[in-house]
Amino acid sequence: MNFQANQWVVSVDVDQNLLVPPAIVTSRQVSTDNDDSPFLEPADAARYLKLNVNTLRNKRCAGDGPPFRKHGRKVMYHIEDLNRWSEKTKRTVA
Repeated sequence: MNFQANQWVVSVDVDQNLLVPPAIVTSRQVSTDNDDSPFLEPADAARYLKLNVNTLRNKRCAGDGPPFRKHGRKVMYHIEDLNRWSEKTKRTVA
């Protein structure tokens, strides 16, 4: 089921035929995850790269991190850009 942010939601407990009181669904509760999307938010991109999210943010601000996109106000990373950046930073000697 798709809910819009701040939409009233009424559910019914089928087993007991009870009407459950309505609740307000906020935008944080709305599932917008799309497992097929190649875009990751900073926290997920940092986890993918095994970096701290603050390290990724600092690299982005300094201009030496992986390429990113702005979708509205959101910073997003494409998975292929993360892979290319990681490959580019690969070293053979410690």
